[in-house]
Amino acid sequence: HIHCPHCRNAIEVVDEFPTCDVTCRSCDSNLRLRNGQTLAAWQTSQRPTIREAVELTVRIARALHVEHECGVIHRNLKPGSILLGRDGRPFLMNFGLAKRETDEDPTIPAGQVFGTPAYMSPEQARGEGHTADCRTDIYSLGTILFELLTGERPFRGSAITLLTQVIHDDPPSPRMLHSQVPRDIETICLRCLEKEPDKRYASAAEVADDLQRWLDGKPIQTRAPGPVHVDGGGADGSRGRVDEFRAVTLVAGMTHGRRVLL
Repeated sequence: HIHCPHCRNAIEVVDEFPTCDVTCRSCDSNLRLRNGQTLAAWQTSQRPTIREAVELTVRIARALHVEHECGVIHRNLKPGSILLGRDGRPFLMNFGLAKRETDEDPTIPAGQVFGTPAYMSPEQARGEGHTADCRTDIYSLGTILFELLTGERPFRGSAITLLTQVIHDDPPSPRMLHSQVPRDIETICLRCLEKEPDKRYASAAEVADDLQRWLDGKPIQTRAPGPVHVDGGGADGSRGRVDEFRAVTLVAGMTHGRRVLL
């Protein structure tokens, strides 16, 4: 399913890779789909400029905000879950792991890891995805922005390595990978990738608004994040090792299941 950007009506796309336009039965809007090309497929042959990457992320953030206003948390936002229209407009799809914002997910027990490790939030990596809110999707949005800007994901490796990095490691500076990334854009990206949900943007609309300020040549509202302190627990760092062991244990029991998607 995708959502009409005009009336928010859910539209079922029958074909996995639709090759024709789709009309919304609610408002008769014609949605011109680009032959089912996902952002993931588009990225294999395209390297956007910084401005193009920001403009596309603004549109993705606006679409994501519509979903959140409808009370839907995606929980598996990634380039493969974004369908591009012929005019470049993004449509969100693949809601198999989505949940209602106001409810815990009764189908997924506490402690179970699910999603795509390279794009999932730290709370999902800790097995807390059943209580996720919109800030979980904002972390994934930050990962998509990071990849559009640099051509790389913040973290790479096996599923176990990825989850350990997502929980414990700071993401690299986008400017270290691409020196032309403006500091304000890096600041916005890294705020989306904060480990604690309370330190991220409160909504996808706020992300879009700050990115749009940069596009318009205006000052952004967020501030650069300060040094991140990782609490190792006791003097010997035993608490940190316990958390890491828990993450590895969770993944080890699930890498052959259908909920951890690579």
